[in-house]
Amino acid sequence: MHESIYMASNASPNGSPLPVYFRDLPPNNESADHASHPASSEHDVLHYPAGMLETVLHQPELLKALLDQLPHGLIVCDLHEQVQMANTAALNLLSFQPEAPLPIGLSAVEDRLRSANGEENRFEKGCFRRALSGEAISNQAALIARPDGTSSSVLVSSGPLYNLAGNIAGVVVSLVDITTYKHDDEFRAYAAAILEHADEPIIGRTLEGTIVTWNAGAERVYGYNAAEAIGQPITMLFLPDNQDEHRLMIERLRQGERLLSMETKRRRKDGSILDISLTVSPIRTEQGTLIGVSAISHDVTSRKRIEHVLRTSEQRFRELADSMPQLVWTALPDGTVDYYNRRYQEYQGIAPTADQGWQWAPVLHPDDMQRTVDAWQHAVETGETYQIEHRVYRADGSLRWVLSRGVPVRDDEGRVIRWYGTATDIHDQKMAEDALRRANEQIGAILASINDGFFTLDNEWRFAYFNDAAETILNLKAEDVLGRHFLEIFPAAKGTIFEERYTWVMEHHKPTAFEAYFETVPFANWYDVRVYPRKHGISIYFQVITERKRAEATIQAQARLLDQMHDAILVWDRDGRIVQWYRGAERLYGWSAEEASGKVSLKLLKSKAGIPWKTVEANLQRNGRWSGEITHRTKDGREIIVESQMTLVYGAEDQQLVLEINRDVTERKWVEQIIAQSHAEVLEQRRRLKTVLAALPVGVVIADREGRLLEANEEATRIWGGVPMVLSVSEYREY
Repeated sequence: MHESIYMASNASPNGSPLPVYFRDLPPNNESADHASHPASSEHDVLHYPAGMLETVLHQPELLKALLDQLPHGLIVCDLHEQVQMANTAALNLLSFQPEAPLPIGLSAVEDRLRSANGEENRFEKGCFRRALSGEAISNQAALIARPDGTSSSVLVSSGPLYNLAGNIAGVVVSLVDITTYKHDDEFRAYAAAILEHADEPIIGRTLEGTIVTWNAGAERVYGYNAAEAIGQPITMLFLPDNQDEHRLMIERLRQGERLLSMETKRRRKDGSILDISLTVSPIRTEQGTLIGVSAISHDVTSRKRIEHVLRTSEQRFRELADSMPQLVWTALPDGTVDYYNRRYQEYQGIAPTADQGWQWAPVLHPDDMQRTVDAWQHAVETGETYQIEHRVYRADGSLRWVLSRGVPVRDDEGRVIRWYGTATDIHDQKMAEDALRRANEQIGAILASINDGFFTLDNEWRFAYFNDAAETILNLKAEDVLGRHFLEIFPAAKGTIFEERYTWVMEHHKPTAFEAYFETVPFANWYDVRVYPRKHGISIYFQVITERKRAEATIQAQARLLDQMHDAILVWDRDGRIVQWYRGAERLYGWSAEEASGKVSLKLLKSKAGIPWKTVEANLQRNGRWSGEITHRTKDGREIIVESQMTLVYGAEDQQLVLEINRDVTERKWVEQIIAQSHAEVLEQRRRLKTVLAALPVGVVIADREGRLLEANEEATRIWGGVPMVLSVSEYREY
């Protein structure tokens, strides 16, 4: 509290002694507009005897010293509106120099005062002058505007100054600085608006539990409006079994606790029960006396419902988790791991701790420890999904790559209430990725050493880079072309496909590729060109393909010749897809080139060899050729037998191809089958004949027309002593 001193005059109009009043300003929570002149009660007014007052008034230095002790400004003017006395507070408020010579015109004081907008009792210009006619003003709101741009809010009072004869001798002006109180009022209004419109219920209550504040959030959540709630006991929201809750809160706050947090239940106006999270803070006076409490509550009914569902389903979850092939874990919102499924036994170092948590750090490879801890802490602090690949030790001592992933589960308010995670073994995948990465690095090194010509052009068509291969192919030096225009080096390219395609890529920012012949010597050649857009131009890769073009011309001539051959000729790539299908193949199999092109030869022809097809392919790769009989099926469903000759050849850009020449031997194989069958029948008849001859009691000899001995039974052989069958009949007789 601040102390103010008001001095009206040294005498009243009737000449009686005038006391000096001392009174406290209003409390901070009262509006400054309600501040009044001294009250009349004995306990806040001090009376000084007239003799003492006259002593002070007749000694200007003593009076000035007394007035300088006042915290508020006081100004005394004469009848000529000249300031004869001003205390230090007044000079500071008005920004007058303390050493400034008096008198100062009253108008100079009035010029620094502005009417305060928005106030009912506002300062008006000319009020000081009216005091000379006996009119007084009290507590008019004004704003002091200083030359340095600063300002203060003040309450202005003024009135006439009477002499001992009771006549008006001047004007007394008082200035009370209320800037701090104005700011406090604005802050209170701002805070009140925040509290009133907050979504959460905010309830203020006395130590006895009487509700004194009730915001819109409380009305929305509990159903009572402010008129229904204010003045009622807070226990109207309590359940029967927690009626002592308020008393226990007050006891804890009186014991020095600064903030209380708890979860409890409340009953709404409609009788429904809410689960709430409650934060209670004390309300104290400036002297620290506890006068009430403020409680902010948050409806956590949905969260509680979710927690109940989680608890009831926990056993089912654990049974499911134990059946999974991965390590499954859960964690509390603060990141403490509180559950692992049975798979934890497969890892080295995972163990429960004394505080019901789990120790998981020892399972990690030391090089992965810190980044894993950092990633988990970041996820817990931000609520973002946790995911990291790291190495862990299994129970058998092996080190494996694992993908650990955790996702947060949130309540209806978006707060994390649980973490669920898995650890999946990705070691084999990681090893494959590493192998692929190494292969890519090798490919990159190979690509870096290829002989493609390469150069870049900027947006102005100037050469920005020219590699060694380009120098060799074009017989130009990089220093001779860098910085120069493309058409300056290759003027013959103007109007050709080269200029046209380069321009297109620059304008459309899309890559293109083409083959073209550059006619001008010394660059006359066929070129395979690939053009790519760059941020500030284009990149061009090129190869000389003149020899390939000649080879293609030769191949095309050969293809026309192959079309004239009767044998079926086809060409397929390393995937078995047909890339060439000549007329002999059309005639033999029935499919046109359009129908066969792109089809897998084995599937189209239903190929069957006497050996596994992988063996055929292996022979092709090892020896470059293979020949043998294959059964094929034609378009009309006929099954034919061909003698096939396959040869490994190479096409454009060293593409590996297989040239297959097939000759239809179906009819020949049919004839051979008939001959084989006839021979078998002859052998069977001969066997039967030998059986008959063997049963005869006489010797029998059979010869052909030329007299060659064909058969003799056992009796004939015995008679002639085992004569060999190679003898002729005449030799047999001689024998």
